[in-house]
Amino acid sequence: MINKLAKQGKTIILSTHFPNHAMLYSSKVALMNKGSFIAFGPACEVITESNLKNTYGIDVKILSAYDPASDGIIRFCMAADESNDNMVLGLPGIENVFHGRVKQENGKSYIEMGNGEKIEVVTNKTGKVKAYIPSNTITVSTIPICSEDKNLFSGEIKDVIFDNGLVKLEIYTGLSFFILITSEAYQKMNIGVNSTVYLAFKKVAIQVYDAN
Repeated sequence: MINKLAKQGKTIILSTHFPNHAMLYSSKVALMNKGSFIAFGPACEVITESNLKNTYGIDVKILSAYDPASDGIIRFCMAADESNDNMVLGLPGIENVFHGRVKQENGKSYIEMGNGEKIEVVTNKTGKVKAYIPSNTITVSTIPICSEDKNLFSGEIKDVIFDNGLVKLEIYTGLSFFILITSEAYQKMNIGVNSTVYLAFKKVAIQVYDAN
């Protein structure tokens, strides 16, 4: 609905606590704290380490800058308050968001990225789009996965982050995917950095948005 109204030339104001909503739906972002505007402008100028630290008092490290011309991914590491062992602060990042163009092949729709990689989607959109793949819809395996209704990739684990019983994997297949699994699942698979793994996710799980 938001994208439909935007196409009609209508201005839409969206208030959200989630950076991914702001990135996916907005052409401009305003950062607020206690009812006051802190910064306003393109996301790459507003979501900065200094703005986040000055606004919320959290030491946040941006691991890779948001670049609309590339894969559209922005990532944050977690920052802990050392004065309180039970208090962990952090901000969710934009992960598994890819920019590309919708292409039609043999009656199927694909989003083709600039590096030649493509994913099959269910959409009636055309032209430039953003594709968001929720982490919890991606299956990871140590053996090849066979399925006709899923996108299938093989890749290498580039990073492993342990956090309170969960494990976050960064997997590079030609695209960078971020997947959250349990520590138990991680141990059972006996994987680590540089391990080869296989990914699968249903085309209907992919959320497709018009590119701003």
